[in-house]
Amino acid sequence: MKQRGLANSWILLALLSCAGVSHAQNANGVVTAVRDKGVELMDASNNVVGIKPKGPVAPPWPVLLVEGDGRLKIRVDGKEVWVKMTKVVTDIPVTVSASCGPQIALNQRIGGSRGIGEECKNK
Repeated sequence: MKQRGLANSWILLALLSCAGVSHAQNANGVVTAVRDKGVELMDASNNVVGIKPKGPVAPPWPVLLVEGDGRLKIRVDGKEVWVKMTKVVTDIPVTVSASCGPQIALNQRIGGSRGIGEECKNK
């Protein structure tokens, strides 16, 4: 029984991680800080063109594009570069839209999430 619950958890995690993800989204946010030891600034071919140290960013760097592979296109010192999303702090809210079509799982309502399925009623 414990393995079934674990399997259901993995299925739910996979569904949530895929729901509402697109390849690229325009963004109206900013990078406010650099995490960890620093962030590598990369060009479109993933070649490192610079490094910024950990800490707050002033003025904030505008986010131009959010890529589905976990990269952000930002503007730093007048140049457009790419950074890994996990290496920076942004003010962009994380959202996931509902997937209302058929889904593969044994039980769709796992746990006690309020409002689950409510978005699909009007579709």
